[in-house]
Amino acid sequence: MQTIGQVTAGWAGAATGAALRAAWLHDAWRCAPVEETVAEIRAAGEVPDPWALRHAPALLHAQAAAAWAESAVGESDPDVLSAVRHHPTAHPTWGDVGLALYVADFCEPSRSFAVSLRTERLVARAAIGPAPLAGAALEVLRLRLERAIRDGRTIHPHTVSAWNAWLSAGVG
Repeated sequence: MQTIGQVTAGWAGAATGAALRAAWLHDAWRCAPVEETVAEIRAAGEVPDPWALRHAPALLHAQAAAAWAESAVGESDPDVLSAVRHHPTAHPTWGDVGLALYVADFCEPSRSFAVSLRTERLVARAAIGPAPLAGAALEVLRLRLERAIRDGRTIHPHTVSAWNAWLSAGVG
């Protein structure tokens, strides 16, 4: 994921390392069958996200990746684990690592919509600092919500909570 390096270019070493680890781990289970992701989640002693099981099982790759990162890889940074676990949905309590992964993942130039949405401007904005990063993440969240609503899809509760929390915090 090349965009994470662009988003975190001006960060201190430890924070950059955390964001890079989150980027490396976030889609580790993306191609695994749903049954395997559920088994990994349960093997870690967790309950698979009931909303994802019912509405969008593909989202479970994120929970499985976080469980695997902690148990098999030894990742212990709660910011990295939260970023990995919630990267498809957003999370209301994220710090910079989660926000950076969220923006970078959405803005990957290989995505079919990258050119039409001019995602490179979001990457440039996010790289300026913490407040612009949060604003870019809010814009990504808005774009994702608009698409879900336009397509008539249900919206994960974390996504709705993130929207409300980030607006209440004056992000943008």
